[in-house]
Amino acid sequence: MSARIFQYPMKPIAKQSGAALVVALIILALVTVIGVANMQSATLEMKMIASTIDRNKSFAIAEAALTLHERNLIDTVNDLDDLFTDVCNDTDLCFDSSCAGGWCFNGSFTSSMQRDECEVDPVLASASWRNAGEWSDDSKYQTIVYRGVEVKGMYEFLCFIGSSPLFRVTAYLESDGAQSPVMLQSTYTYAIAGAALPEDDL
Repeated sequence: MSARIFQYPMKPIAKQSGAALVVALIILALVTVIGVANMQSATLEMKMIASTIDRNKSFAIAEAALTLHERNLIDTVNDLDDLFTDVCNDTDLCFDSSCAGGWCFNGSFTSSMQRDECEVDPVLASASWRNAGEWSDDSKYQTIVYRGVEVKGMYEFLCFIGSSPLFRVTAYLESDGAQSPVMLQSTYTYAIAGAALPEDDL
């Protein structure tokens, strides 16, 4: 008995153009681009949040240190003689244009003058704290340490309001890479001994 061999007609295989593969690659590329963009956006947002937190922390430290600098001013300058430019009872406390020790005064107020004769140079009045070189010279400022952070300070005599001296207190927190630089100021006045001169009441 002979075996029968059946032959089936075979359809020719159509040529593949690869369109599905191209579409899949395009979709994959788009998904990759979107994913990378989202990652970059998230990284930027994290940096912005960290910067905001850092800035707020630095501001809080500088603000607290500014209050401490004001207290230091009150504790140190307590007599009219401390303000005369021609008389310095304490060599470490002399208000003049050199800003030695952080005590600044760009003007004129001598022991022979009344408080209403005190004069401030309008051009040079803010020269000290605006000058970056002053903040890099440790003989030109006071230092307050708050929570382990050093905050520099300058005290500028700005003559008088009534019988009380007026000061501008500047606190400067430098950046060390871990915190943002912050500069804060306050104008401060308080009564001191000898501020009411007898001659002024005539």
